[in-house]
Amino acid sequence: EALVTEKEGNLVRVDLRTKQKVKIKGFPDDVAKPVDRGDNAGIFEVLLDPDFSRNKFVYVSYAASNEQGSTTKVIRAVLENDTLSGVETLLLATPYTRQCCHYGGGMTFGRDGKLYLTVGERLFREIDEPTLPIAQNVEDKRGKIYRLNPDGSVPTDNPDFGPKAVPGLYAIGIRAAQGVTVEPATNKIWFSEHGTIQGDEINVLKAQANYGRPIKTSGRYRSADYVPPAAKETVFTGPSFFWLQ
Repeated sequence: EALVTEKEGNLVRVDLRTKQKVKIKGFPDDVAKPVDRGDNAGIFEVLLDPDFSRNKFVYVSYAASNEQGSTTKVIRAVLENDTLSGVETLLLATPYTRQCCHYGGGMTFGRDGKLYLTVGERLFREIDEPTLPIAQNVEDKRGKIYRLNPDGSVPTDNPDFGPKAVPGLYAIGIRAAQGVTVEPATNKIWFSEHGTIQGDEINVLKAQANYGRPIKTSGRYRSADYVPPAAKETVFTGPSFFWLQ
């Protein structure tokens, strides 16, 4: 059996032998469903707790909506009898916006037992960046990678991004990271990062790293006239691999 998330907004259990699909009940009713092919909304990833056989916890990331728009949300719930109960919000990457894309939503448990989460910066065009770009602003929840305890609290050994930083930050400078996983042989955490025009990347996750968005990119900008702010004293972490096609 497998738990499967659907872009159209359902969490289902699939019997891989019979192909029977059962919709999981009790999912929150604030899922933002895609309105066209370019819309990245829906349910992103489902993850079992490392101790699922005992505690029955599952973690789900999805695009949540309200009257202001949508944003990335991560919940934890108990899964029994094809039903979610005791739903808790672990992360809500406010503000809600009308942007269609780049939610992130990647999740993995590290060998340290901590939950790692990716949140995209939500902008499609660089020209819409504020003076201090979203992914570079430690007071903005978007464009970041988080490290949390399984209950959503912040580990005491997380990196320090300053007194005004949003809780749980582990790395910044993220555009649209989605895939994230642990390499068994080394216990390193790797994550994928979508480029704009070319420049798709695979990165090793490092504590307090700044992956450069939008100041540094291995591709090209969507907004040809965008000029990123100067950051001469900032140390950026480059990708392990990137593609120009």
